[in-house]
Amino acid sequence: LLHQVGGACAYLHSLGMMHLDIKPENIEVSGVLSETPTFYLFDFGYATMDRTSSNHMKGTLRYLSPEVMFLKRGEKSGTYDCAMDVWALGI
Repeated sequence: LLHQVGGACAYLHSLGMMHLDIKPENIEVSGVLSETPTFYLFDFGYATMDRTSSNHMKGTLRYLSPEVMFLKRGEKSGTYDCAMDVWALGI
């Protein structure tokens, strides 16, 4: 799972795109009974190109990185970047 979804994230990031809502509900599996299931990343509703400056939270609360949690509490403004996807994938 990490190899395939991580590869999808790396590909998106190479295009300058960020998913911003990686969570189990947005990962589909095909071939569950086979020796090599395939995992798909979907639901690009929060996805954005390049770095995005925002004072608004994007994503699902449980999978937000610490930087985004600060935005939610209004402690600072910040920039969304690919690190947010990496954090969510690790959770």
